[in-house]
Amino acid sequence: MYLVNIGDSLKRENLWIMYSFDSTLSSFSYAKTTFKKDSANNYIGKYQFWTDKEDLISPLKVVYNSSDIVKYKWESDNLLPKIIQEYAYKVGKKLPDITLENNSGKTSLHNFLGKVVVINWWSTTCAPCIMEIPGFNKLHNTYKDVEFISIIYDKENLASFLQKHPFYYTHYYSTNEI
Repeated sequence: MYLVNIGDSLKRENLWIMYSFDSTLSSFSYAKTTFKKDSANNYIGKYQFWTDKEDLISPLKVVYNSSDIVKYKWESDNLLPKIIQEYAYKVGKKLPDITLENNSGKTSLHNFLGKVVVINWWSTTCAPCIMEIPGFNKLHNTYKDVEFISIIYDKENLASFLQKHPFYYTHYYSTNEI
């Protein structure tokens, strides 16, 4: 990874990150930084990176001053970046055991252990959500050994919505916990 100045003078807006990565990653992303001036007239910023698997990589700290001297290093104990926070829900990880509730009662994700489960979070006011319902209904009718769960944001609209748009999932209501 390289920090490159693409302009004639050293300015924050001229600093770009160029990178390549090994074949185990298909991509990674980063958030642009905001540079802040310190008391010694240095501009300091940090770039934050995520892998394609949504792991958080140690940030790259960039410092430059009015003498056009740029320094940058990974904020870790190593000279190379490292994963500082693993994305909790990537493939192979378990979802937390959340409680699901609907008019019939409560259940938890723990009750679905060992099963293939499709969970769909949606809202009756979400146009793309409504467009995907016929496809999900077809999947529901095709794969009888799969559990299909709907978590609805706006439960107050669900009953009237389902009269116009049949949706064959078992519906549960969203909460702050979920």
